[in-house]
Amino acid sequence: MTTTIYATSDGEVLRPEGQILMEPNTRVRVTIESEAGEERAA
Repeated sequence: MTTTIYATSDGEVLRPEGQILMEPNTRVRVTIESEAGEERAA
């Protein structure tokens, strides 16, 4: 199953902008992709 969500980082934790419908403690793979114009130079 693939689901796309939007989330905000506080520097330590990703906080989803909406409800995620899955069982607690479900292991997932996360791919981070910044929205256009929000990438920072390293």
